[in-house]
Amino acid sequence: MKVHVAIDVLKLYRRLVSEGTRFITTEGLAEELSISTRSAGKLLSKMQERGLVTKCSKSTYKILYVDRGLKTNRVELLLYSKSL
Repeated sequence: MKVHVAIDVLKLYRRLVSEGTRFITTEGLAEELSISTRSAGKLLSKMQERGLVTKCSKSTYKILYVDRGLKTNRVELLLYSKSL
């Protein structure tokens, strides 16, 4: 099922930082948000473009601990939910 949503990547980033997350995989994010791994990969790519994470391997990203007065930043994505 396809769903068009807006996700606040900074809110997600700040939550990951506050939880002490150092690394995240597309599979882990997909499971946490109940979305497909493809959608999780797109979301992490957008976070990488904004300098919030860096890609370590095909599906693993390192959370960068930065705070440059970042403001809310919504990203429009077409997400694919996991089939129930």
